[in-house]
Parts: sequence; C-alpha cells; structure tokens
Amino acid sequence: MIGRMGGEDLAILLPETAAAEALEVAELLREAIALAVVDIGGGGSLRFTASLGVASCADADQRIDALLRRADRALYEAKRLGRNRTCQACDED
Repeated sequence: MIGRMGGEDLAILLPETAAAEALEVAELLREAIALAVVDIGGGGSLRFTASLGVASCADADQRIDALLRRADRALYEAKRLGRNRTCQACDED
C-alpha cells in the first residue's frame, strides 16, 4: 500500500515483509529513482534522488503512529547523512 503523508512524503506499507527484505525493497526503489531520467522537452531532462527511512512493526505497536515516527526519524537521518540514501530505524520509539 502506498499513501501520501503530506508534502513530498510518501509511506509504503509492506505487510508480511521482514525488516531485511523491506530495507532491500527500499534500496532498490531508491536506486531506480536515481537512475530514472525524465524528458522535459526541448532536449532537457531531469533526474531525481530520494532519501528513504525504513521501520518495522514492533510487538508493542498498538497504532501505526509509532511505526511512522520511527520511519520518519530514519528518513531524516538519511537526509542528515547526505541524502540519496536509505536508513533503517532502530526498534525503539
């Protein structure tokens, strides 16, 4: 499932996906975005990069808010470290 969180932030939920697999999916997505070239006409083109934060559901999570907070912190860590990267959240909230 994919949903817009606001601004340019998106969330992707991968049910029944282990943390290592989710990190791999995020990294493949990040690489695909970085390789994409968008033709804007007139011989011009645009390229984009993405910073991604990955978090996994913890047994203590009763609401999705905690999961999204961990993912958001991981996203901002990726941005802090130089952007165009994927960071995984620790399990604590």
